[in-house]
This record gives sequence, C-alpha cells and structure tokens, in this order.
Amino acid sequence: MRMRMLVIGAILALSPMAAQTAATCEDFKAAMTEGAKQHQAPPPTFRLEHVNSADANNQFFSITMFDDARAAMSCWHGEVETFAADGNSAEPMSILHTMLLAGIGLHGYGLEWRQALQVRDQLVSLAKASDRQVSEVHVAGGKVSLVISIVGPPREGNLGGVPTFQIDTDR
Repeated sequence: MRMRMLVIGAILALSPMAAQTAATCEDFKAAMTEGAKQHQAPPPTFRLEHVNSADANNQFFSITMFDDARAAMSCWHGEVETFAADGNSAEPMSILHTMLLAGIGLHGYGLEWRQALQVRDQLVSLAKASDRQVSEVHVAGGKVSLVISIVGPPREGNLGGVPTFQIDTDR
C-alpha cells in the first residue's frame, strides 16, 4: 500500500495537475470566495487571529464558512504557507463541509477545479485504504495531506472519522 501511495504521489507531482507556485494570500482569499459562490456555500470570512511579533509579515487567519467545520491559513510575506480544514465531528454534513473546504483550498492553491477535486478524492481514497487512515501527495510547491481520525466504522456518507485536511507549501 505504501508503494501505491508513493507512486500515485509521484504521478500527481509530475502531472499537469500540480500547481505551479504557492498562491498569494489575496489570490487564495479571492479563489475561496469564488469557490464558495460556485458551490452555493456561505462566503468565507477571514479574520486575522495573530501577527508574529518577530515578523509582522507572518500572519494567521481563521476562515469561517460553516458551523461544523473549521479552516485556517497562515501567510508568510504575502504567500500562503499553510491552509488547514477539519471537521468538528464525524457527522455527514461536517465531513461534507470539510471536503468542500479541501476542494476550495486546492483550487485556491492553484489547481483547476476538476484537478482540485480529483486530488481531494484521491486523498480520501488513499486514506480510506491506509491502515493509519492517512494520505499525502506532493504537488509542485507543496504537500497536501488528509488524516481521518478514527471514531467508528465507515458507513454510507461517512468516512468513519473526522477528516483533517492540510496544504503546506515548501519553505
């Protein structure tokens, strides 16, 4: 299984699906807003939570779209450093909202919509097939991961746990 994950990760990293560069924070915000509109979701609200006292160009934002899923991003000198989204529970709507945030985040990172959803769905498939319920793929300029915390057996419309999605840019 590990070899399969590495091969798929290598294919995604070398494919035209890979983003060319890390998104600027402003472009990422605009893409998230566009994604919310396209998917008829609530518009995201970005709230500055913290500015690094040693470097004011290192900022942390919470992103609010849904009551049952959280999202956040860090910006380093105007570029997205990390984007994360996780569900508040293993309930189907929380999982659905987290997966929507993951797709929107991948699009914000620079993938075309179809490609973003393919990468997200591939991460889910790999995590569900993994003994540890973890998957990771590399895209140009970063790494994308999904962890499904175990809270019960998978059932229709449910991953069997709470998903945590993250994009980390190479720095």
